Amino acid sequence: PLIQYRYYNDIVGLAKETQNMDETDSTKEKSPGEQLCLSIEFKRVLFKIRDLLRQLPTAHYKTLQFLITHLH
Repeated sequence: PLIQYRYYNDIVGLAKETQNMDETDSTKEKSPGEQLCLSIEFKRVLFKIRDLLRQLPTAHYKTLQFLITHLH
């Protein structure tokens, strides 16, 4: 697999966190303070996902990068 088994659960968990943040964000109006907090939380999750992806072997990372670019 491109994403090794030891990282899979972490990456899926973080992806679910971003999905939950997006659902929470779209359901109600946020004050500027809440928006800032959500933005900080979103950046924290993105940083963790990037960190996990960088731990992949180079060949896996490059292949995954190519595949995501193609699908996008």
